Formats: sequence, C-alpha cells, structure tokens
Amino acid sequence: MYIWKYVKSELSSDEVLDYKESEINQKRENVYLFFRLPLSLEKFMLYGFLQCADSFLYICSLLPLRILTFLLKILKNPFKFFKRDLESSRIIDLTKLFLILMCYFLLTFIDTSMVYHIIRGQAIIKLYIFFNMLEVADRLLSTIGQDIMDAMYCTVTETKRSSLLAARHLFIALTYMFCHSIVFLCLSTTLNVAFNSHNNALLTIMMSNNFVELKGSVFKKFDKNNVFQMSCSDVKERFQYLILLLIVFIRNMAEFEWQIDQLFEFFPIMFTIFVFEFFIDWVKHAFVLKFNDIPTEVFNDFKLSLAYEMLESRKKREHFDFQSHSYGFIPIPLFCLLFRVCTQSIKLNNSLAYINIALGFVGLISIKILNQVILDGLSYKYLIETSLKDTEKKLNENNDHEKNDISKQISQKSNAKERKLILTTNSPIKRMILYSNTTKILVKRPKILKKKV
Repeated sequence: MYIWKYVKSELSSDEVLDYKESEINQKRENVYLFFRLPLSLEKFMLYGFLQCADSFLYICSLLPLRILTFLLKILKNPFKFFKRDLESSRIIDLTKLFLILMCYFLLTFIDTSMVYHIIRGQAIIKLYIFFNMLEVADRLLSTIGQDIMDAMYCTVTETKRSSLLAARHLFIALTYMFCHSIVFLCLSTTLNVAFNSHNNALLTIMMSNNFVELKGSVFKKFDKNNVFQMSCSDVKERFQYLILLLIVFIRNMAEFEWQIDQLFEFFPIMFTIFVFEFFIDWVKHAFVLKFNDIPTEVFNDFKLSLAYEMLESRKKREHFDFQSHSYGFIPIPLFCLLFRVCTQSIKLNNSLAYINIALGFVGLISIKILNQVILDGLSYKYLIETSLKDTEKKLNENNDHEKNDISKQISQKSNAKERKLILTTNSPIKRMILYSNTTKILVKRPKILKKKV
C-alpha cells in the first residue's frame, strides 16, 4: 500500500522551479562563459605575445644598433667620454653585450650532435619525463633569474660601486645565463628528437604535457592575482614554444639542405601543436573562472595593467626588462641559443649569404618598429577606453544625484503648497479630507449623533 502511494505521488508530482531572476541570469552566465572566454583570452594573449616579441626583438635588432652608435660616438671624440661617467642605459647595454658574447662562447664548447644522439637513445616515456623536468627547471630558473638580473643591473649602474662586487654579480649572471641556455638547448633537442621519430612522439609529448597542466590547474582555488600570473605564464610558454620550434625547424632544414619539401612535413605538425595548445588554454581558463566566480572582463583589467606598466617603462627609458617581472620571460638565454644554432646551421660561403644576413637584419629592425607601433597604439587605446568609461560612469552618477535632488525639491514644494491649502480652508471637515488625501492616511468621518426628540 505504501509503495503504491509512493509511486502515485512520484508520477503525479509537478516540479516547480522557483528561481529568482538574478539566479536565472547567473545560470545562463555560467554557460555563456565558455563561449565568450576564447575571444577575451586570445585578445590578452595576443597583446602579451607582442610584448614578449618586443623584448626579444630588442635584443636581436636595436641592442646592436645602440652599441654600434655608442662606439661610433666614442671614436669621434674619445676624450669626452673618458672624462665623464657613462649613462646607466649605456652601461646596461654593454653589460648585456658582454653576457651574450660570453654565453655564446661557452655554448660553442657543447657538441649539439652528441646531445641529440644521447637523447635519441632514450624511450618515449623517458623523453616525456625529461621534457617535464626541463620545463620545471625553466620555470625555476626564470624565477631566480629575475632577481639575479635586477641585482646585477643595480650593481653595475650604482654610482659608488665596487669593481669586485660588480664582477661577482656579473659572474653570477653569466652562470645563470649559461645554465638557462643549456635547459633551452635540451628542450629544443628533445623536441627535435620527438619530431624526427617515426611514431609522432612530438604530438604525444606536447598533448600529454598540456593535459597534465590542465589537471594541475583546473581544480584549484584561484583569485584574480593567481589568474593573472597563470595567464602571463601561458603567454611566455607560447612564445618560448614558438622559438624552440623555430630552432627545430632551422636544424632540420639545415640537415636537408633547405629543401622546400620539408616545409610540408613540418608545418602541419606545428599547426596541430598550437591548436591543442590554444584549446587546452581555453578549457583551463574557462573552468578556473567558473569555479572561482570570476567574470571574463578580468582580462580587460589585465591588459590595462600591462599597458600601464609598458608605457611607464617607456617614459623611464631604462632597460626593457619589465617583461621579466610580468611574464617571467628573460630573452637573453633564448637568444643565445638561437644565435648559436643559426651560426652552426647557416653557412656563409659567398657574398650573397652576407647580403641575405644584412637584409634579414633590416627586416628584424622593421618588424621591431612595426611591433612597437602596434603595441603603443593598443596600449593608448586601452587607456583611453578605460578613462572614457570612468568619465561616463561619473557623469551617470552625477546625473542620478541631480535627478534625486530635483525630485526632492519638487516634492518639498508640493508638500508646502498642500499644507497651505489645508491651513487656509475654513471648514474643519474639509481640512480633514485634504489632510487625508495628501498624507494618504485613512481618516474616518466623525459620527453625527442625532438629538432625540
């Protein structure tokens, strides 16, 4: 009997969804988040990618030009420069040149072919573990490298500096640069081994690494600062993967004597890797924002913060290393490895090769200038849009206050007029009726007792 009543109640019960309008909108927003996030995230990623490219292109193009112009000025009037102290920016440029040359010189003692064959002899599972270990080492070295480079820059530009202290910090910075370049060399060699394997090990390593990253990030508690650090780390990771895959491309093209047929084998794999990288980033950020109730508009705040930092660094005209603090990206070790691979793979046999190098250098300078113009335009655009939104918000608030004040004045005037009417009426019954209409109070008429005859 009880079972029949239970079945009857379940079949005849009508479920009523009693949600408020705010709760309904929130449930819709949780679904719309997955569709709006890719565009907002990629806008931020593109802006951050341009900033990392700007820092890297500065080392490749403008830094040699700055040092060359400085040396020409010294040759024209050497006594003028020896009498006065050098500017801090010139000291930093010369320090960067010294570190690049010394790091490149140390990398020439490493046999890259021997490293390639050592890594090639390992199994795929060992390559996967080795690749993850190198990525962890890269992140740790990037973190400590920020403090090392900042300390070194402050020491060499100090007015009352000790030569022994400056030499000590230069040695520490050079040791860091060499170790970080070795990590990048092993990373690029591992990718090269995986690319040349016959079972598509490169795709397996990159895809599995992305899913491990997804597992480690999605189910954690994040605030806005943590999301900002995670997004900046993804920007740096994308740019580094691009340079590492460029190194793999140069080494493979050099082995096949720059045959165009190899392009059709390389680009589909590279395209697949970046498609998976984009997809994993979208899924990771979408779930992180959903679980922590963070709106997608937070990426606009991130872009505004980075734009403000970049424009401030331009005004100071110091070394272009604010990316090392925001993104954890230090371009010098990666540039040293790329320069080493290019000098090893590209042979200069005739005058045409030197002409091609000169044209390539001019092209790098043109790309750097174009990238700088785009970055400045985007930065000023973000700042202007934010200031316009703030002014519109303030105007709306002022208009609301003015409307409230006007409505209060009108209500006060109307209440004063009605009070005058109440006071000027002669009949007490009319006074009661007017008073009850103005104050919305129910006033009962007094009962009139009839006299008994």
